[in-house]
Amino acid sequence: MQRARFAVPVLLLWVPAALAAQSGPIVTEEELLAAVAESHPAVAALAGERGVAAAEVLRAGLLSNPAVEATVEEPGGGLRETTAGVTWTPPLDGRRALRREAAEKGLTAAESRLAAARLRLRLDVRQAFAEWAFAWERRELLAAHLARVGELAARARARAEAGEIPGLAARRFTLEEAQGRADLGRAEARLAAARAEVASWFPALP
Repeated sequence: MQRARFAVPVLLLWVPAALAAQSGPIVTEEELLAAVAESHPAVAALAGERGVAAAEVLRAGLLSNPAVEATVEEPGGGLRETTAGVTWTPPLDGRRALRREAAEKGLTAAESRLAAARLRLRLDVRQAFAEWAFAWERRELLAAHLARVGELAARARARAEAGEIPGLAARRFTLEEAQGRADLGRAEARLAAARAEVASWFPALP
C-alpha cells in the first residue's frame, strides 16, 4: 500500500508541471516554411532542371543563321571583281516545329517535376518540425517528471532514515529517479538531433 500511496502524487503532479514549463521564443511551422523560400539553396537547386528546359525551348525556336559568302577575282590588268552573297535555308521541312514542340513538352514535364519536388521539400520541412516539436514536448515532460520523482525520492529516503517507511520503498523511488535521468538523457539527445535537422533548413533558429 505504501507504493500506491507514493505513486499517486507523481501522476497528479507530473502533467501540470510539464504543461507550465513552456518558455523562450516560439518558432511556428509557418515561419519555418516561409524561411524555405525561392532564395533558399534547397529550393534554388530544384529549379536548375526547369531552367535548362526553358533554354531548350528558346533554342528550338531560333532560326538558322544565314551564311555569308564572298569571292574576289583579279584577272589582271588592274581589274578586280568582288562578289558577295547570302544564303539561308527557310524552315520549310517541319523539323523546327517538331523540335519546338518536343522542347515545350520537356519544359512542361520539368515544371511538373519541379512542383512535385517542392511539395516533397515542404513535406520534409514539416516532418522535421513535427519531430522537433514532439522531441521538445517529450523532453519537457520527462524533465518535470524527474523533478517530481527526485523530490519524492528525497522525502522517501528521509522517512526511511526516520523509520517511518521501509527502506525498500525508498529504494524504489531511487531506482525510479535513476530511470528518469536515463530517459531524460535519451530525450535530450533526440531533441538535439531534431533541432539540428530543423536548423539545417532554418539557420536563424533561436
